[in-house]
Amino acid sequence: MNAAVTQHIQSLAEAPTEWPAHYSDEDQAAVVRLVDWINAGQTHAPGYPNHRSQAKVARAIGVSAATLNSILRGLYPSPPTKHLQAALQWVAREAARATSLEIPFVETSVSKLVGYVCDRASRYRDIGILTGVVGTGKTAGLKRYAAQHAHTIIIEGQPDMNATALLRTLVQRTGAAPQRSRRDSTGTKPEMLAAIVEALRQTDRLLVIDEADKTTDQCLEYARRISDLAEIGLVLSGNALLRTMVANANGKHGQISSRVGFWPPEIKAITVEDAAAITRAAFAHNAPDVELTDPVLDACWQMCSGHARVLTKLIRNVIELGLQQGHSLSAELVFSAGQQLMGLKRPTGG
Repeated sequence: MNAAVTQHIQSLAEAPTEWPAHYSDEDQAAVVRLVDWINAGQTHAPGYPNHRSQAKVARAIGVSAATLNSILRGLYPSPPTKHLQAALQWVAREAARATSLEIPFVETSVSKLVGYVCDRASRYRDIGILTGVVGTGKTAGLKRYAAQHAHTIIIEGQPDMNATALLRTLVQRTGAAPQRSRRDSTGTKPEMLAAIVEALRQTDRLLVIDEADKTTDQCLEYARRISDLAEIGLVLSGNALLRTMVANANGKHGQISSRVGFWPPEIKAITVEDAAAITRAAFAHNAPDVELTDPVLDACWQMCSGHARVLTKLIRNVIELGLQQGHSLSAELVFSAGQQLMGLKRPTGG
């Protein structure tokens, strides 16, 4: 075996004395590069974003950790070229992500409202309803709140998410132990509900279901029942449909609407001040030497149409495909980036 290869992989596995004939020189070089990359991340603890492991690479390329280990040790029974190329391509994408622009979190009118809804639901152990247009920052605000308040449990609603899916997720997140009537079962809905309530009672936790409008009626009713029985706060967040689903006190979700303690008007958009704050923070972090002018800030506001999500993507395009390509920052650059790169409608006169 090539001595350099042996040196590179000795920290991962016992090196064979010879490479099989079906390992080409390119394969051996690929092994060296991949092992170097993995070993460079071993200084970080597992779970840390920059931690690297064979298992992480294997999962990314769709093979078992044992398969990848055999490839790196020269024990794979057939040419490993395909798997090694896939692994190195993934490593290259990871490197690109590591240098991608980061848009710092900015406290906006939306995130402040999100925090207020959550605080009230938690304080009074009742239900808070948060509705708004997509892309205004509700989810970002909820994640920020959860990161700062350890008592918060966020469940991300999925299309047609039913009560069983909700309960299984909460069993995992709370460590609840259902008393199962059948050994081969994860627990019936009543069994899971009882265990979850027991795990949450007297914990002062806050349950948040984001995109609650995507879930089923039964899912919402189980969430409400958990809030009742465990005496914890519940926040339901979603688009305008959520308001329609639970607004009628005499309708199928009357039990929810009657328990709502705080339900602010629907969030239509971020404010012009929010947009300016996000833009300033993004440029300060990623292009600190570039001067932001009022016309540029105004162009960003006009092109995002009050959507924080659109604004952050617009800023990335302006910096990466505009400034980093040698263009000067101007309102025209913002308009062109939005129109040509994102298909946004250019404002009249812009």
